[in-house]
Amino acid sequence: MQSSVQAVGLELDEATRQFIRRRLEFTLNRFGSLVRAVTVNLGQRVSRTGEAGYTLRIVVKLSNAELPVEAEVQGSDLESAIAFALERVGRTIERQVMIRWP
Repeated sequence: MQSSVQAVGLELDEATRQFIRRRLEFTLNRFGSLVRAVTVNLGQRVSRTGEAGYTLRIVVKLSNAELPVEAEVQGSDLESAIAFALERVGRTIERQVMIRWP
């Protein structure tokens, strides 16, 4: 599984990158060779009320599907946004696997 983590408008420390990679492995390793590539895009956002937050987009390319699985999440806490987005991606892939191989 190839993975890429990109941040726009913010600096990611090594601990955050490691957290993202651990969560990716935990969520996606159960699908084995079905997962070809994963891209994680992070960005900062400011709401209309002036609150800072994060935008997270995860794109997973599967070996047996033409279209990738995508999740986009916005949140005020980076770690919870990452966990939530990966949970959504994992459930979506699981549904696709169950549909293709009941």
